[in-house]
Amino acid sequence: MAYYRNFEKINGYTAILALPEILNENEEYQKFIPEECWFIPEIDFVGGPTAYATLPGLIAEYKTDSFILKLEKIEFGDFDFKKFDPEKLAIKHHLKFVEFYKEWNKTHKPGGGLKN
Repeated sequence: MAYYRNFEKINGYTAILALPEILNENEEYQKFIPEECWFIPEIDFVGGPTAYATLPGLIAEYKTDSFILKLEKIEFGDFDFKKFDPEKLAIKHHLKFVEFYKEWNKTHKPGGGLKN
């Protein structure tokens, strides 16, 4: 759950700042906790990165210590979206992916992979 404060205009819309409330002190998850996230409640679109996907509006800006995702343009209309079957996707839990990647690097990366 995040808490909200401050307002800013982004692409002509009023955006609200959501700040994280850290519930899991696990070091692995700390990498993905944003410093701040701006969302536009006026645009009823739920989606976005990590836990902020449940904010009540379109995410306009998402900042971490590693990167910034920023809304550049808003277009409204009827769009055709490619349908997919989530049951057919090979999704791995983050820790399983890390294990997979270390093994993959042993044979695919010059120098023999990641160092611990």
